[in-house]
Amino acid sequence: MKKTIFGRLSRQLLQQILAIYFIITIVITAVQLIAEYYDTLDMINNELVIIEKIFTPALRGALWEFNRPQLEAIQRGISDFPSVSFITIRDPYGNVNRIPKDKEYANILLSHRFDIKYAFAGKEKFLANIQLDATHDVVFKRLALRYKLLLGGALLKSFFLSLLFIWVFRRSLGRPLEQLTQSVQAINLASLKDSHIDLLQKNNNELRDLENAFNAMIATLDSERRQHEEELLAINRGLEALVKERTLELEKLIRTDALTSLSNRRYFMEIGNNEILRAKRNGHPLSLMMIDLDFFKKINDKWGHAGGDAVLRDFSETARSVVRGNDSLARLGGEEFAILLPETDIPGAAALADRLLRAVRSRGASYQGQPIDYTASIGLTALRHAVDTYDSFLGRADAGLYEAKKNGRNRLEKII
Repeated sequence: MKKTIFGRLSRQLLQQILAIYFIITIVITAVQLIAEYYDTLDMINNELVIIEKIFTPALRGALWEFNRPQLEAIQRGISDFPSVSFITIRDPYGNVNRIPKDKEYANILLSHRFDIKYAFAGKEKFLANIQLDATHDVVFKRLALRYKLLLGGALLKSFFLSLLFIWVFRRSLGRPLEQLTQSVQAINLASLKDSHIDLLQKNNNELRDLENAFNAMIATLDSERRQHEEELLAINRGLEALVKERTLELEKLIRTDALTSLSNRRYFMEIGNNEILRAKRNGHPLSLMMIDLDFFKKINDKWGHAGGDAVLRDFSETARSVVRGNDSLARLGGEEFAILLPETDIPGAAALADRLLRAVRSRGASYQGQPIDYTASIGLTALRHAVDTYDSFLGRADAGLYEAKKNGRNRLEKII
């Protein structure tokens, strides 16, 4: 009779302790879930801020130059980031351009806005407002694995600590808890291997049985933990590779003119400044050609913008066939092009310019099976090592281009 009462008392005490523990565990787990949610929001918001810092220069350049293909390419690139659901551009006139367009704009959970401005004539000119949105799906997909691990960890900790409580009651009460030992064996814990703790039990008793079961559980948990870590590392490596690939693609888009695949103005300026510094440092010659397609407006009026684009692409291919491997060819905007020629003096550059003019005259473009004849005017200059900056160097070549147009077009003019 005493044995029965003692057993009931131990069970009641164990139930009360476990009930208190599970309530505390539920509260702590709920707090951890809430903390994970806000940490994830902060992480996504930080990613949006980083995207702002990375792409603000490119967006500013595309908006200032009214380069719509480049702007749309940048938008698509930003929208490919996992943390971005929508990117919206609002210009000063109230026009709104949002990507993706085929997706319903709803369930927005987090938004990040910033203005794009351009410094001009000592003032900042507002170009557009950019809004990056993250939907519920972005946040909850990011949280899914964390929540699973957190809940799984809480369940596993609860399970292990429950076993620990049982071990304590076995040690304190002994035989009244033999039935509990049988329950543990019923869940097949006896088949687990590899022990990590030693309770210093020399005889076969309930504590030895619990020690074996607990160590087996620890081994299983450690194996599952390593498996989860490997899966997380594989996911992280895949995400890092994807971000690196997207970053390289975006860098190429930022530096390239979408129509002609030539370098754009921004990248040409970067190359030009570097080449000027190198030429001054080594005392080597450096020449620059500014090129403009003659009567391009008339071509657009007659053949439409698609015909004009065909002429721009044809000239780009012609120029590529003439320039050398170390020369830099770029489209600065509209029908204006530039060629930077390192290690080249005026006579050498003039010879290349003549070849280019002859190639343009003899080749001509084609649109819808119809030939389009066009010509080009070229201004040429060489670097003045002592005084030139990028702007003065470019301005002198541009002055030569103006003289070529003034003197009848379809020609080369040099300013030494």
